[in-house]
Amino acid sequence: MALPFPLLIPRTRLLAVFAGGTFHVPLAVVGHVSFSGFAIAFYALFLPDDLPARLRRLRASRPRLREATDRVAAFARRSAAFTPLGGAWVLAAVAASYGPDRVLSALRFGVLLLMLVYAAVLAVVLLSALAGDRPPAYRSGAFRLAHPGWALGPLLAVLLACSPYLGLRTQDAFTITATCRPRPDNGIMRSCPRACRSSRCRTTRADPRLQRPVAGACRTRLVWWDFRRHASDHPDASVTYERRGSRREVVRIGDDATLSRAPNALLEKVLMFRDIPPADANTCCRTRSSYDYRNGS
Repeated sequence: MALPFPLLIPRTRLLAVFAGGTFHVPLAVVGHVSFSGFAIAFYALFLPDDLPARLRRLRASRPRLREATDRVAAFARRSAAFTPLGGAWVLAAVAASYGPDRVLSALRFGVLLLMLVYAAVLAVVLLSALAGDRPPAYRSGAFRLAHPGWALGPLLAVLLACSPYLGLRTQDAFTITATCRPRPDNGIMRSCPRACRSSRCRTTRADPRLQRPVAGACRTRLVWWDFRRHASDHPDASVTYERRGSRREVVRIGDDATLSRAPNALLEKVLMFRDIPPADANTCCRTRSSYDYRNGS
């Protein structure tokens, strides 16, 4: 949590970059490869402004490094490079989506190895480029906005971070390791739109997505918005649910005026919720082998 502060101070910025990169390597090993790769890439924003010149000097002093980078650059400039790289990406996506579990496990292991090699090579190159007598150089006012329009990004990030507490969304909202649970009896949640209220599915039929939350002892609840969104996509399913203390049985969702109505397409992209786990077991549905983001926080 202290990393943002040394990142803002030029004299401690490089130390914070390497500390953050070191933190994300074991985080990738335990399974968060995409998150760690994303974070490490953004640490480039805090590298010295004279790093390009340092990299050019490093490349000029190492003939083998210069030859290797020339070959990579020549391949990247070729228009034909897109075909094998794009084809490999599509094949990997198809194999992960439709192949057996061992294919997905092999892809995850391969991606992890690539991540470790990437981090190691990046660290060696940066240390080699930054070595020398001259200290790293930063421009003054490096964090000033080039245009007021760029303030929209940080404002949206702050709104996204606050969204679980405002009842707007709980999925993909900076709460990866938090135990934040939307509750209908919470004072903040009571003032939220109806879409944020919770419903408890007691029994369901003909739909595995709705049967899963009530299977066994782990009785998760569905946010009303997400329940209605999913129900509208399955008009032939039947469901018995309880909401606000009232129990209702729907023989066919497509014949129900409330559940069959599809939500607003724009709001559907914004309002994304995790299922609400029981208060006494916030992680009872989450297992590493079969984790799904709808299992709870």
